[in-house]
Amino acid sequence: MDKLTEFIEENSLDPVCLLNLIDCGYTYENLQFIENDDLNFIFPNREDTALRSEFRAKLFEWKAKNKKNLQTLNQPKSVPTQNVEANMQSGPNVCKSAVDILQSTSCGKKIIELYNSIHVLSEENRRKIVHLISENFYNPQNNTYASVKLAEIEKLANEIVNIFPSEKIEIYFIGRKAAKRSSPGGILFNRLHNHFKKRKMSPKTVVSEPETAVFVASSEIVDCVQKLKFYVGTEDDSMELWTATHEFRKNFISNPDNNFAEVISQFPLFKQATGFKFLEHDFNKLHPNRQFGLTTKWEDTVPKLMSYYNIYLKDNFYKKLFKSLDDSVCPSSKDCILFMCLHAVIKPSHRFTVTHGNVKSFRKATIEDSVCSTVLQVSEVNDLQNHLEQLNNKNVESNTPIQPFVIVVGTELTNLTEFYVSFGEHLYKFSSFVLALDICFKVYQVFGLKYPNESHKVWSFLQEFMYNISTPFDIKHSNVVNVIEDLQKM
Repeated sequence: MDKLTEFIEENSLDPVCLLNLIDCGYTYENLQFIENDDLNFIFPNREDTALRSEFRAKLFEWKAKNKKNLQTLNQPKSVPTQNVEANMQSGPNVCKSAVDILQSTSCGKKIIELYNSIHVLSEENRRKIVHLISENFYNPQNNTYASVKLAEIEKLANEIVNIFPSEKIEIYFIGRKAAKRSSPGGILFNRLHNHFKKRKMSPKTVVSEPETAVFVASSEIVDCVQKLKFYVGTEDDSMELWTATHEFRKNFISNPDNNFAEVISQFPLFKQATGFKFLEHDFNKLHPNRQFGLTTKWEDTVPKLMSYYNIYLKDNFYKKLFKSLDDSVCPSSKDCILFMCLHAVIKPSHRFTVTHGNVKSFRKATIEDSVCSTVLQVSEVNDLQNHLEQLNNKNVESNTPIQPFVIVVGTELTNLTEFYVSFGEHLYKFSSFVLALDICFKVYQVFGLKYPNESHKVWSFLQEFMYNISTPFDIKHSNVVNVIEDLQKM
């Protein structure tokens, strides 16, 4: 019996622990180097949470008891053979290629063999690849990781894509320019950055917009704008005036001195029950030939989402909600539930500060926060005001404004009856959830509003996957790229 097996049996651990350790390339000598971050890769599945906690407690207890003896253990086999001084320097002569790193471990070889057979890389194997590469830079003698230049990380990401052609580099590395923030992104960069802690990340990105020519409206256009404020004619005639004033309205909305309420006051047709038709007109001007993106693509995407959720949906609540879908559920309720489950596979990463008196605490947005920033369920429309007040209090706490969102009416999510879009103090009513979601997205686009921090990733997914829209100010998210890549293969 080898020492690793003895360790598992002496601590009465589940045999799954042994299999996972071997699969990740660990030996008995490597155990002393396992930290909290590594446990997420050894036990990547949500159902292994209890097992992960038990293993962590017994591992750290063992490390504490054997602290002196651990200093004399042999170096891990997976540690690079370069000398320590060279290993702590960053440069192309130090950084191994991705293929060399993967081929040097049994776990890496298995991943390559499996990919060559099925030509698809699972989320779990992506994590293992990132883990194996990051461990290549570990130096056991001083318990530190070597720093790695961005060019080397990008090179490794490109090599991963060369090994696994169906992958996209944005999953592993997104440069500063593409990420639209002070720090790059991608799962490989994030993993290495968490180890190295080379510098503090900027809390938010400031994007400078390109200079635009000054717009000067003619007297005729100004007259048309005034007519629209009090117009009582036919819809066709009002749409003619609306089209004529598009450039004026576009510049008025983009002016930072004009807030949302002032835009609505200047163009009150937005407030009408049919105001979404004028909204769609402006959206089509802003993004030509993109206005039917969601409504035409959603039906074909539903079976793909259902297949994807069967594999990757791990959250217990939304997994149960997804399993509740059967023939008795009406189409709009089904669409709403599928959209809500999307938040559980494209999870939020936003963090914010909450202040209570003189005490500050840091919080991370949850799946529920992400869902609640896009969809509000009420039993009946009369309950809406109370829910809006609660939502407002919560947003005051996190110091974020209430953005447009979809309201669904029904005592159960599986039996929804009405659908609205809320923006400001105004409501649009629709016959289906997809139509409401479509207009809600267009409100963000036409009024130039920022997506809520909690659900930014999900709105970005809709923008890119459903509408095929890209702008110079988009923020790339590696897990959004990942989900889009997987859905496109289905």
